[in-house]
Amino acid sequence: MPHAKDQTDKILQSLNGISKLKAPDFFYTRLQSRMEKELLASPAFPLLLRPAFLNTCLALVFVVNLVTLASGNKDVEQVKKQEAPIERFATEYNMGTADQLYE
Repeated sequence: MPHAKDQTDKILQSLNGISKLKAPDFFYTRLQSRMEKELLASPAFPLLLRPAFLNTCLALVFVVNLVTLASGNKDVEQVKKQEAPIERFATEYNMGTADQLYE
């Protein structure tokens, strides 16, 4: 059984003859022009998916919800304060309401 060091030395020696691979002529020029063309052709995010636009929309929805909740609470309080029409009628004509009939 060969030693691990022998195997490692054998692998390292096989790497001695390797030379750096050269890119074909004008490779980087063509690559750069292709990348520029793709950047100009389409934006990275459409307008509706941009974070600034999404954050603005979410903030607007949040504010509308807060305003709706605040005004909804006032409406409920006003309805509670108002008398029912039959009670208002009875009060105006000094008549008792249904619960005051047998006094």
